[in-house]
Amino acid sequence: MEVRLIPGDAGWGDGWEVVADSNRDGSYADEDALFVGEPVHDSLVVNTRGGHSLANGYVAFSALGSMTPHTDRFSLTVKDAECSYHQMVQLSLSVAGEIVSEYTNCS
Repeated sequence: MEVRLIPGDAGWGDGWEVVADSNRDGSYADEDALFVGEPVHDSLVVNTRGGHSLANGYVAFSALGSMTPHTDRFSLTVKDAECSYHQMVQLSLSVAGEIVSEYTNCS
């Protein structure tokens, strides 16, 4: 069963949902969200990072927990709108499903 992490209508900063194809019919239209991530505060900016590439516009995980398709890459940065602290947090998701976070300079 595939599980999808889907961004909000205006992008990842607008929140996100985790949805599973529980009846395995290939459609997610009638599925209830397993989890809903709230939009970030207005003072924060969320952007995709270089190397970010999602074939379908969402992150999909196989039943084994790896990203599918295996060519997908997912990376976000979160920072305050002015980047006044000169650092931002970068979140990256490996093909194996591992999340890595690190602080990096604003650029």
